[in-house]
Amino acid sequence: MPAWVEYIDVVQAVLIVCIGLIGWFASRTLTLVDRNQTELFRRMQLLEKELYMLKGLHEAHRAYQKNS
Repeated sequence: MPAWVEYIDVVQAVLIVCIGLIGWFASRTLTLVDRNQTELFRRMQLLEKELYMLKGLHEAHRAYQKNS
């Protein structure tokens, strides 16, 4: 019966393939996370602009009502 040492080339190949797959999944995941973060930051900036515009309009309306 052959020992596992005789199949060291196969074991190395399997390990290399496994490490390659893990690396591929990790890089793909990081790319997707980066893309999602970019989109979320863009949306947050848009909401921030809208919030400040509404806040300014609200304060202007309050000042107008106070002076009337």
